[in-house]
Amino acid sequence: EDSNEFLYLSTIRHEPYFSLYSDEHNYLTTDQDGNIVYSFDVKLVTFSKSGEFVSEFGEGYGTGNYQFDDNWSAAFDSNGKMYVADYYNHRVMVYTSDKVFDFQIGTTDSSGNGNGEFNKPVDVAVNSYGVIYVVDQLNHRVQRFSSTGEYYGEVGTGVSGNSNGQFDNPTSIAIVSNDMDGRYYVADSGNHRIQIFSMMGYESSFTLDNQDSGRKLYQIALDSNGKLYVAYAGSNCGVQVYDNSGTFLYNIGTDASPAGVIGYLKYAKGVTIDNDDNIYISETNDGSIHKFSNDGTPIFRLGGSGVAPGDLSGPAAVDIDSNGNIFILEKYNARISVFTSSEAFSYSIYYTGSSNDQGVLNYPDDLDISNGKVYVADTFNSRIQVFNSSSGAYDYSIDCGGMPKGIKVDDSSGKIYASIEASDIIKVYSNSGNFEYTIGSGNSDDAPGSIDGPRSMDIDSDGNIYVAESNNDRVSVFSSSGVFQYSITYNFDYPIDVAVDNDKNIYVLDSSNGNIKAFSSDRKFKFVYGTSGEVDGSIAGNNLFSYPTSLVADNGKIYVADMENQRVQIFSYSISSYYVNDARIGIGTSTPDETLEVVGSVKIVDGNQ
Repeated sequence: EDSNEFLYLSTIRHEPYFSLYSDEHNYLTTDQDGNIVYSFDVKLVTFSKSGEFVSEFGEGYGTGNYQFDDNWSAAFDSNGKMYVADYYNHRVMVYTSDKVFDFQIGTTDSSGNGNGEFNKPVDVAVNSYGVIYVVDQLNHRVQRFSSTGEYYGEVGTGVSGNSNGQFDNPTSIAIVSNDMDGRYYVADSGNHRIQIFSMMGYESSFTLDNQDSGRKLYQIALDSNGKLYVAYAGSNCGVQVYDNSGTFLYNIGTDASPAGVIGYLKYAKGVTIDNDDNIYISETNDGSIHKFSNDGTPIFRLGGSGVAPGDLSGPAAVDIDSNGNIFILEKYNARISVFTSSEAFSYSIYYTGSSNDQGVLNYPDDLDISNGKVYVADTFNSRIQVFNSSSGAYDYSIDCGGMPKGIKVDDSSGKIYASIEASDIIKVYSNSGNFEYTIGSGNSDDAPGSIDGPRSMDIDSDGNIYVAESNNDRVSVFSSSGVFQYSITYNFDYPIDVAVDNDKNIYVLDSSNGNIKAFSSDRKFKFVYGTSGEVDGSIAGNNLFSYPTSLVADNGKIYVADMENQRVQIFSYSISSYYVNDARIGIGTSTPDETLEVVGSVKIVDGNQ
């Protein structure tokens, strides 16, 4: 049998390495011990006040007692009981301090507008008397319940409106601590205002400062001095701070700060205050949490992706030069970071200016190293840009007439291949950048020779071109002149890249399945490695991939750009076998003397090969 090995070696990434990105929500709260609890898709992730990972809770998507369908927020009472707003399941789940399911309010996976029914509960809070408040977003109301879940009453009319006491898509609630009148603040998002209520009902409201149509009101929080912190997401805003009468005081954070540093808050959605009045803000744009002292002094930044030299933000592609240097294309930082063969950061290729200026990259998707040059698929600029691999100096550009998703250069001929996904073709250019011909019919079908959703490519030693077709779930192979040869299919789901090693073994990066599938040179399946998953502080995760986008086979190693996990993983591999037409064979002896008569060929495996 074959000798197949795929072993984890190392990872290039910045620390901390977990991603907290969610395009839905990023609400925060504190538990009874003062830890920070982050509502993250279908789980709750807990960190200490110093930023160390503590635990996570939740068993994934679903309707079970420990499953969620986008838990927007959580709350804790003074006894440590936990309340979770399970948004798309239209319910609030209640757990004991030991995280054992206790009871629920609302009907699972069924919206309604009756007492105790919800239509997308977005936030939950508990006052010092044990009264539970639930922001029932699409019913435009806040419902109140006893500590055992008995319906008490509500504010809001149940329909959208802008009169006092009415709401338009409310998103959050903040309760005034130890207030005899039971005051609480409600974020009235659609009306761009904060409304204040007591046990007796509506009291007052104030509109938010610096409104514009692009901003949306998300979470709010109160500190011990009565200052209100408002996550009012939008440009150059950060978190707004008001006094208890509704007078605007100042902003915390701004998108004028450099991306990836403490205080850069382009789209803050979550805010909470700990028992020392420190402020924690979640930044949706890069999946980070920022901690500030009460006077706004930055303390630390947790998670997310970075811009410091050697940090990675959206590693979309990877390639290796002839000296073993590792080139990583960062989609979100719009740069190329270069590491030595020992994985030490060396330098960056990075140009500033307008998004389409010479050398500037705009959401690039792929790169290739060939004969001392770096070729980059500068996707949003619809061009290929070429740089010197040693100095990073700009060389020239090729206008692709469409957004290139993949780039590959034939080291022997110098021909440049660019995949244009929207047109379902491969454009071929000479080594000087002149257009020559196209590969693919452009028909977006699965006929032999057609290409649907071309992404990255590789070229074998005979000049054959291997194309990962993401929409056809296959790899198609063409001759150097563009003549269709054959396709490889094997339960792929959005194959995004393909690599061919020196022995013509084939490796397919099966992105949606989160794995690598390996095939021998005669296209026989050998093994699969990896599974889909996100890395956080609790998991080593060396076999996990989250939207992997690129792989390269080089000198016995496989390099994988694990984009949403913000890292490049490195593995060793071995697929060993060879064929003979005549041999002698011995069983249990070191001196074979029996002749093996061969009809056709016999496959002999040597573990040292």
